[in-house]
Amino acid sequence: MPETVLITRPLVAAKQFAQSLPEGLHPILSRLTRIVAEPGQAPASKGFSGVIFTSAQGVALLPKRWGVGMTAWCVGTRTAQAAEEAGFHTRVGPGNGAGLLALLRQEAEGPLLHVRGAELATDIAGPMREAGTVVEEHVLYHAEPQDLNAEAEDALA
Repeated sequence: MPETVLITRPLVAAKQFAQSLPEGLHPILSRLTRIVAEPGQAPASKGFSGVIFTSAQGVALLPKRWGVGMTAWCVGTRTAQAAEEAGFHTRVGPGNGAGLLALLRQEAEGPLLHVRGAELATDIAGPMREAGTVVEEHVLYHAEPQDLNAEAEDALA
């Protein structure tokens, strides 16, 4: 009987991760959060020297061609790939907020726009403002908790 791996990431990321698993493992996909767009308008792209993305969801929720040619400061490679596909020039962090913040402190000049979710793992804008860089924040989405699906519940039982 194959060993089971419970993957709780959002569906697209879960499918990608499941495909990378070694043979002999049985993945069960059961996301624990659902991304929900916040009501309202996307922020204006004018007036900013760059945009900060701490997830690919922020890129996906912007209108097509929103920031074509603009520099996107991305938390990691997956976010950078989404930003490049949307027409941004990208600078890529090491995959975590602290590393992205270090990159921004070294290389970025404002004003910057941080397009993000309601939940923050790492405050990016606050430390950048304290260092003298103008950073505006715009919340585009929030993560809504989800219950495990029946297959995941059965596997855990």
